[in-house]
Amino acid sequence: MSIKDYFNIALTNMFRNKKNRFYIVVMVLCSLVAVTIVFLGYNLLNILNNDMKNQIDLRTFNIDPKTTPEILGNPNKEERNSVISKLREAAIKELLTIDHVQLVTKSEYSEFYADTSDFKLEGNVTFLYATEKSLPQIVAGRSFKDGESGVAICPVNFFPNPTNPDDLGVLGIPTVNKKDLIYGKELLGKKFTATYDEYKLEGSMPEIVGTHSKKIEIIGLYSNAGSMSSNDACYVPGEDIVEMCHNANFVCASDQEHIDITVVVDKIENVDYFATSAVALGFSPYPEPIVKYDSTLVKTIEIALVILISLVLGTVSIITLSYIKKKVLNESKTIGILRSCGYTKKTIKKIYLLENIFTNSLSYLIALIIFFTAYIILKNQYIIGLTYRGIYIKMNIYVIIYSFSIIVLFSVLIAYMRFNKKLKSDIVLLVGSGE
Repeated sequence: MSIKDYFNIALTNMFRNKKNRFYIVVMVLCSLVAVTIVFLGYNLLNILNNDMKNQIDLRTFNIDPKTTPEILGNPNKEERNSVISKLREAAIKELLTIDHVQLVTKSEYSEFYADTSDFKLEGNVTFLYATEKSLPQIVAGRSFKDGESGVAICPVNFFPNPTNPDDLGVLGIPTVNKKDLIYGKELLGKKFTATYDEYKLEGSMPEIVGTHSKKIEIIGLYSNAGSMSSNDACYVPGEDIVEMCHNANFVCASDQEHIDITVVVDKIENVDYFATSAVALGFSPYPEPIVKYDSTLVKTIEIALVILISLVLGTVSIITLSYIKKKVLNESKTIGILRSCGYTKKTIKKIYLLENIFTNSLSYLIALIIFFTAYIILKNQYIIGLTYRGIYIKMNIYVIIYSFSIIVLFSVLIAYMRFNKKLKSDIVLLVGSGE
């Protein structure tokens, strides 16, 4: 028999047998569950094991500059603030001596929010305090040097945070339209005006007393993929943030007292080294990053995913075993007749295995089409919005390979073992077992 003959017989059997239809429907459901679990598992583990480890908050600390209850409890506000200011300056100098420290600044200067209407979408821009040493990897353009002013390093897919509530979707995630994203070289060299209000404290309530603006030029781009950094976050020279904070008055230089020092370490692997070194210099309590990486949680999620995949495998096994057992029983006479007509065990096995492969592959293909349709709909509605938060959900070839292995290859393996066992039976018994 030629290969074409094998395919023709297998396809004919698959569509002729009405009982295959119910099996296909059940396997489509199993395939959908398998693809969804593998897809979500892949992306979740990628976020936890890779993206989250690159999140800057995991290596950012807020350090107390060696204050004491006596200092903080001093009723003389002017004297208290003066002492705290001196402690902070001394703390900054000490913390900068620790290896692997990228950035040290007063906590109120770590970031600043301003408005801009110079892009496709009007919205807010988050300015992050940076020095030449603490900048992310530049993918286009150049970095800035210490002492420069009025420059910024922005995400390669820049998207200001919408100020219109109608542009905010589920959980405050912006409804991102691709046409609003500003890509790559369109950003380089672009100048925009950042505007922000000046506040004055009247009692306990702030009052807007003026507006300031600052011209910013985008000189470089960085990728926020794999770092969970939002698409509106631009790095600017620290001196510019200090200037804007003081101009705003209420935001950073108000009556509110600021004590902490913000420290950024170069890598998550050096977090413990920094904390130990800070304690050795007399800082207490033991420093903890703003967000702590929970390896136990990651392990728990990994175990849960393994259990879910095992349940899918178990379900597929039961369904396939039941289907093949019934099919072998119903086809026993046909198998016996084929053998008595001179067909070899190998030839018969190929015919039935190809039928099983086609049936499971068709089920998987239908499930894949349904999944991709849902994925495209969700991508346009929500998944693109998640990229604004630096969370990239994507389809990967491994998702297809793993789920295909669960549904098709695993099922074929079970079918192979069942048919192999049945073909060892005596021809007389096979012919006599049919209805």
